[in-house]
Amino acid sequence: MVFGLIASAISGVVGAISAIGSSILGLGVGPFLGIVNLAIGIAKLLSPKNQIEPRDYERFSYTANIKDKKPENYEDVSSYISDVKNSMKELTPEEEQKLGNLSETEKKRYKSNTIATIFQAFGEELGLKEPISFGAIKGAAEIKMNPTEFKKMVEDYKNNKIPTMDVDAYLDNKLDADDDVAMYDYLKEKLDKMG
Repeated sequence: MVFGLIASAISGVVGAISAIGSSILGLGVGPFLGIVNLAIGIAKLLSPKNQIEPRDYERFSYTANIKDKKPENYEDVSSYISDVKNSMKELTPEEEQKLGNLSETEKKRYKSNTIATIFQAFGEELGLKEPISFGAIKGAAEIKMNPTEFKKMVEDYKNNKIPTMDVDAYLDNKLDADDDVAMYDYLKEKLDKMG
């Protein structure tokens, strides 16, 4: 029973990578760049084994795609990252050439999936048992949360100090009254600074 719950939680986290990557892909330039900048900062907080350099964002997910490495086929995000990073070293000259000739749409798609991977690795390292939602990522970028603030929010959520990480739902008035008040109190200082 416990193993089943753990396996279910793990598959939820690694399985969220594709869905969140697709959501990031659909954003306009401004919100997309905000998320990219937040991801670059978050990546620096990861343990070295889970770090993906910004110059490799497209290469990472391109490699995963052509080598048929799907996050849901791994026990955890860390194992997925490790395997894909090793496979990046094994690209053939033809695969390297295709990587160099990606369209802008393909580049954005691969970058989006890598960014989703970074956020899920971050949640995993912090001991979160569920995926970091697209709404948490998008909302945090929208209010210009820095990586340290984002980390604190994830930890506060994990420790039940806030009801949700979905800043986007808060900004769009989609939370129930109690959660809305709790998130207002939590984000008040940050929102006041934005002005």
